[in-house]
Amino acid sequence: METQENLPIISAIPAPVRDRSVRPPWKCFCCCDSGKVSNPYLSNFVLGENGKPFICQRPDCEEGKKYHTAYYLSDAQRQEYAKKHGGEAMSSREYQAQWDMRLTAAHCEQMHLWHKADWDKHAAQRSKRLNYGQPISSLTQKLSMPNGKES
Repeated sequence: METQENLPIISAIPAPVRDRSVRPPWKCFCCCDSGKVSNPYLSNFVLGENGKPFICQRPDCEEGKKYHTAYYLSDAQRQEYAKKHGGEAMSSREYQAQWDMRLTAAHCEQMHLWHKADWDKHAAQRSKRLNYGQPISSLTQKLSMPNGKES
């Protein structure tokens, strides 16, 4: 391939810094914003396999609040909701039989803190390993230039 001496040499422009956060978008690390506790630390508080999902009890968890509210609806409130939104209403007893409410806010808060700390540690290690935020090295800049010329 023949080079054209009259073409200008341009400098490489570093890519804009992207958000390379490895922390998930969850607000509640106890239940991962699902309302149902799914946490690697659950085994610290529960012995054996639990057949029913636990409802998140953290006061800051919006999804947990929805399950918590639904858990305590009366049969009349359930019927009214079903009329308004369609479908068949479950009785309070049937709905409550599906969930486990024995975890306390303190349990959920502790799991949230442990899980969040793990993600923060992982993010810091990954960021350090990948050397985020560093400028393009001179070697990379030279490699991006034809004939190794710099301007």
